[in-house]
Amino acid sequence: MSLLRTKAGTVLAAATLLGATACAGSTSDADVATTRAPSSADTSASSAAPSASASSSTPPRTPRVGECYRMDYGDATAAVSDDQPVDCSQPHTTQTAYVGTIDPYQDGHLLAVDSDRVQQRIAQACPAKVDAYVGGDTEQRRLSRVRAIWFSPTLQQSDAGASWYRCDAVAVRSEDTLASLPTRMKDALGTPRGDKLATCGTAAPDKPAFKRVTCDQKHTWEAISSVDLPEDAAYLGKAAGKDADARCKDEAADRADDPLSFTWSFQWPTKEDWQSGQRWGLCWVPS
Repeated sequence: MSLLRTKAGTVLAAATLLGATACAGSTSDADVATTRAPSSADTSASSAAPSASASSSTPPRTPRVGECYRMDYGDATAAVSDDQPVDCSQPHTTQTAYVGTIDPYQDGHLLAVDSDRVQQRIAQACPAKVDAYVGGDTEQRRLSRVRAIWFSPTLQQSDAGASWYRCDAVAVRSEDTLASLPTRMKDALGTPRGDKLATCGTAAPDKPAFKRVTCDQKHTWEAISSVDLPEDAAYLGKAAGKDADARCKDEAADRADDPLSFTWSFQWPTKEDWQSGQRWGLCWVPS
């Protein structure tokens, strides 16, 4: 579910889910609906030029938890950032959830800040740190458009003494656009602040016009629950999909005004998410 970036191909996964299966009522069996996340810079990104304020003798300032930044989607996919924090009462798209210290050693050898091993350690640490910061339970986080991104110093900043890494919370507004965040993201999920950042759709999940959006935008469908899939299931497996669809149907029936006439749609995760270990899909109903 996380909006994850992995070194050796920095990828912003916009939590797209794919493969709507059966719907009931007036909705027929759904086709696969695919939204692909863009790729950003490769491992050389962390060698980008430092900000003008950095020098070879004075390390740049260390970020602080709770600071806010006004970034676009492209900024958020980069491995490094020279953006300056803004007042959190002003429009912003990221908020720092955690600041850690880089471990640059492997088997007694000093590693560069942009090495795969260092970047993998950051990638492993940040999603859980962001989850803890934004709060909510597992289900609320799965249904949210909130994701984790992270940044490390440039090589030049690292040489000047910078040893931090920064984990930020963002929310994917729609495809390649970030949402404006509330002033305070700490413990936001499960509150009205976080409800606006839940996952909704612009059309039925099997329709070409379907796009995932934050629920504060115009929408006609909403994700109401996540549905676990067997760890050993084949991707898009018929038996696993049938069982997940039945559980989604039961969930939709419980919420329906008329339990004899309602519509639902179960979606598998994308193949990319499946390969990364995600074993749950989304249950959708009309808003």
